[in-house]
Amino acid sequence: MKKLHTDTILLPMLASVALIAYGSPVEARDYFDPGLLTLAGGELKDIDLSIFENADHIPPGSYLVTLVINQTDAGQHTVHFKADDNGKVQPELTPALRRKPKRLSTSYGLDAPTESQTCALRFTQSAQNVRIENPTAYHQTLGTLILNGAPADLQTHPLMLPPYGVLTYSTKVNLEHIRWQAINDYGALSTACQRSLNQKQEAL
Repeated sequence: MKKLHTDTILLPMLASVALIAYGSPVEARDYFDPGLLTLAGGELKDIDLSIFENADHIPPGSYLVTLVINQTDAGQHTVHFKADDNGKVQPELTPALRRKPKRLSTSYGLDAPTESQTCALRFTQSAQNVRIENPTAYHQTLGTLILNGAPADLQTHPLMLPPYGVLTYSTKVNLEHIRWQAINDYGALSTACQRSLNQKQEAL
């Protein structure tokens, strides 16, 4: 009878403890033991995994990624990711990668654009910007853009103008002459186009 009495007291107590433990929320930071990374050699002091504590953060380096242009799969390519001045890791899109064949006109059932259509871009300058307008039914991807003889930095500015779309490029220079080339459906540069503001543009 004594043992039964003890069990009768302990069972409700254990059940209460289990319910309390089960019902209490538990929160903890994600943790990975860096010691596992020393199995192949190396020192713990040389390993820093803090970058993985935040979502959408990756360390600088080269990665195999799937490139998608305008919802079109352009295949897998090795892209180098580099930290900018603010410490944010960004992909470095090289000119060679930007000129990968895209076949955009073919995918929309259009013939390849002619030279006159490639050179149809319109430029209008405001106080500190130049407005680039695409009046055609084709995607126009800039491969080169030279403003008053100085190449524009296309690494940090948008390159592709959608059909009938507009891009704005920041510049404090009073533009007099503009020269550009587009990237065609085969990844090559088009015939060079040029225009002087307020004058009719032409292909060279």
